[in-house]
Amino acid sequence: MTGNEVHLCESTRHYCGAPCSLRADTQKGNYECRNSCLIPCEESHEVHKCENEVCPIECPIAICRRRCESREHFHALEENVDHFCGEEHQCPNECEELGICKIVTEPTAIVKEEAEYVNKFGSFMFTKYSQTFQRLPCCIKIPPNEFKHEGKHVHEVKKIHECDETCPDDLGAHVIEENKNFHYCDVKCPNCAYYCTLPYDHGREHNSEHDTVHGNMLLTTFTCEEEEFEFEGHRLTIGDRGDFVLCHKLCESIGHHRHIDYCKDPAVCGSLTSGKKEGILEHITANISPNPSLKKDYISHRVFWERTKFQDPYSRDDRESFKKCDHECIDEKHQKPIDGKDPAKSFCTQELFHAGLNPSSNPPGNVGYISTDGHHFSCENPATNIGDFHIVFVVDRSGSMSSGDCRPRCSNSQTTRLLHNHNNRLGAVYEAVYTFIETRKNSRKATRVGLSAVDRDITSLILFDYVATVVFENQSLSNTEELLNKMMSFNPTGDNYYHEGIKKAAEIIEKYYDPQKTNVIIFLSDGEYHPPESELRSLCQREANKGTPLYLYTIMFTGSYGSHAHWGQSLQKMADIATEYLPRSNNKDALKCQYVYAMNEIKLTEHFTQVAESLRKHQPMLMRK
Repeated sequence: MTGNEVHLCESTRHYCGAPCSLRADTQKGNYECRNSCLIPCEESHEVHKCENEVCPIECPIAICRRRCESREHFHALEENVDHFCGEEHQCPNECEELGICKIVTEPTAIVKEEAEYVNKFGSFMFTKYSQTFQRLPCCIKIPPNEFKHEGKHVHEVKKIHECDETCPDDLGAHVIEENKNFHYCDVKCPNCAYYCTLPYDHGREHNSEHDTVHGNMLLTTFTCEEEEFEFEGHRLTIGDRGDFVLCHKLCESIGHHRHIDYCKDPAVCGSLTSGKKEGILEHITANISPNPSLKKDYISHRVFWERTKFQDPYSRDDRESFKKCDHECIDEKHQKPIDGKDPAKSFCTQELFHAGLNPSSNPPGNVGYISTDGHHFSCENPATNIGDFHIVFVVDRSGSMSSGDCRPRCSNSQTTRLLHNHNNRLGAVYEAVYTFIETRKNSRKATRVGLSAVDRDITSLILFDYVATVVFENQSLSNTEELLNKMMSFNPTGDNYYHEGIKKAAEIIEKYYDPQKTNVIIFLSDGEYHPPESELRSLCQREANKGTPLYLYTIMFTGSYGSHAHWGQSLQKMADIATEYLPRSNNKDALKCQYVYAMNEIKLTEHFTQVAESLRKHQPMLMRK
């Protein structure tokens, strides 16, 4: 009948076709069977079953892709079901024993690559070395139908030791040792981050230091007394990284040296005599970068490596050399190459951070000389062959020099007399002149074995106000007490006419001209006056024409500098003018003209005596970040 017909196909069976009812939450996520139900549609059913008979869900072990071993498709609907495949599995974890499983120690296995070093001055290429190390995977199999194996994760299982007649009678200690897996120490060098290559726990069991081959000093930064410096041909600044320097080559390349490290106990350092311990450390009073607020020490090469807890990688000869003081003899023959060969350096023979020796005493073993700052050198005293000087002091004696803001320190019994009538700026200058002459004289006493230097230095002193007065002229340095007596007969008065002092100095230098002597003027004032340009240029040109250039040191000496910040400009100008007439030199340690400001009597004495100081290079050094 129309509208009520039943349409039948030729098939005798029709399937449900609904999605299979298998849905489950597993260790690897949600699972949903994508097959269709094969139950005849005319049969009443609540669970739709597909054609699969077995459990299709993956084994729960992360690295396994095999199917569950169950032959029941709806196995997942049972309670507390795990879908293990029935096979054993490789443990996916790493060895958990203490230490590092593998470190490749052969030099050929060290990874080398070219890297770029960049700082504010530019860039350059260097070789970066990397240590090869790894923690090995666990070698134990996970038993069938288990998530993990018993015991800890290890990269190797030793065969069970069976004792025989060759085994020692040590209550089984050798059995424990035999069953141990070898692991390297897990301590890194604090400078290059290379792992120690000794067995794990070597320090506790054998009380031994760490050891490694060392690499680039990635964990360090440069520090120095100077903000900018040169190291191994590269321009650097404080705070630059030490990446391009090799840990085991740093000290070798710089010779005698000191390291810098953070002070362990500033209170203890402050109680030390002169702030130092011989052969160990010297406290740094200045605030230097990086981290200038944190106090630092100079430390010896030995202490530096002791603090790393790693073996010193340098040879015995190097270690012995590094124990010695790093002060150098100032003689030019130790600084300049000769016939294309590097100069033979001459270092102080004493231990690093030693107490200063008495410059007036005989040198140890009667060999060499003692410098004025207490260092012993086994070479010839450069004071005997660097030429002789005519040192001309030109000192302002104007009325302002009577100010009591700076006074003589009277550290010498001879200078205590200054307190009575010269307890003022001029008295402080007289004391500084006295100290300078004593220092210069003593620097020339100790010479070669059995010989005494013939001291041919001479000195003159000119005081100027409205006019210039000669206190003494062409005097030897031998009788400082007599020279002090002559100074003390003059008191402050008048104004500070710079040109009068320079004119009188020119007369004195011409009067006692000696081509074998170097003329040095030390010009001091506590006030400003226009620079005597014409007088000074005339003097400098005259001496330059003779081949004996003049060296001029100018000093501003006043305790009230803060309120007269422009003072010193004329003195700086005078030093600049004199510099124009000097021969050009690439030797940074050569004599030069310069201006300095002395804020007090201590600084004044320091400036006066620096001429006689022995040279110590301010070498840059690397320290931990």
